[in-house]
Amino acid sequence: MTDVVITEVGTDQVAKRGPARPVGDGVDDQLVAEVVEQARAAGLQLTGEGGLLQQLTNRVLEAALDGEIGPVQIEVPRDRDGTFEPQIVRKRLERGGMQAA
Repeated sequence: MTDVVITEVGTDQVAKRGPARPVGDGVDDQLVAEVVEQARAAGLQLTGEGGLLQQLTNRVLEAALDGEIGPVQIEVPRDRDGTFEPQIVRKRLERGGMQAA
């Protein structure tokens, strides 16, 4: 997994560079500056509980995890002879060890 480092960039610094373009690492500095500026205008803290950094981290991780999740197929063998004896919860018993109704 790649480490993500977000640094605070002033909009005046980005404006001098010209049109938006991804940097070698794929992060668009102008886009980052716009998001930071929006957060400040809305009164959102950049760091701390509920801050911009926490929200961005959560969203990036969720997007990464969504890409990892896929359908899982589980095949359970049949016990046609009835020879399987469960070890954790015995047959016809509930978890508490009481007789099933």
